[in-house]
Amino acid sequence: MENSPQSNTNTLFNTDFCLHLTNLILENEASKGSNFVASPLSLHVMLSLITAGTKGQTLQQLLHFLGSTSINDLNLSSSKIINLASLAENLAGGPLLSFVNGAWIDRRLTEAEQVVEEVNLWVEVATKGLIKQLLPGRWLDRETVFALANALYFKGAWDFKFDPSMTEQTDFHLLNGQIVQVSFMSTQTHRRRLYRSFDGYKLVQIPYQSGQDARKFS
Repeated sequence: MENSPQSNTNTLFNTDFCLHLTNLILENEASKGSNFVASPLSLHVMLSLITAGTKGQTLQQLLHFLGSTSINDLNLSSSKIINLASLAENLAGGPLLSFVNGAWIDRRLTEAEQVVEEVNLWVEVATKGLIKQLLPGRWLDRETVFALANALYFKGAWDFKFDPSMTEQTDFHLLNGQIVQVSFMSTQTHRRRLYRSFDGYKLVQIPYQSGQDARKFS
């Protein structure tokens, strides 16, 4: 973990951790040539749970990777993140968000299929039916010591909708170098958008409608 992100106590969620983790995932997924979705927030919370049960050099490595100086610092950061993402009420006009976490440490893990059913039922109840199956069948086996589960559901409407009639067919460059024709959304609006170009990829920030929700998503 020599290239792990450094601690940044000025932000709630370590941006360096997100970028570092994203780069690792991109390197691993690039050869597959398929789309994927990753949640650094979910992985941060799961790794925080693992960190709480470690000690010695492993503890220090995990703290360094997560950008925290101590267990107390990590716990404080994680609790704020969970509270921010897990507000029980989805306010009118805002996005629909559900974020839940669970841990299973029990001798019953020897009954793997039963545990899978239990985890999936827990997720379905915790997300109010938004996520019905987190783990596929036979995901666990008798060698499993414990299970950590995280479910993140998000559904929102963009603050400014794209006009379907303005969709354009344009070249899209795949990670393997191949060029294909795909449908691109386009707009003539003069609204300012955050846009950055990096080596190998580009980012654009498009805000979601927030309604009465004080949180801002994009």
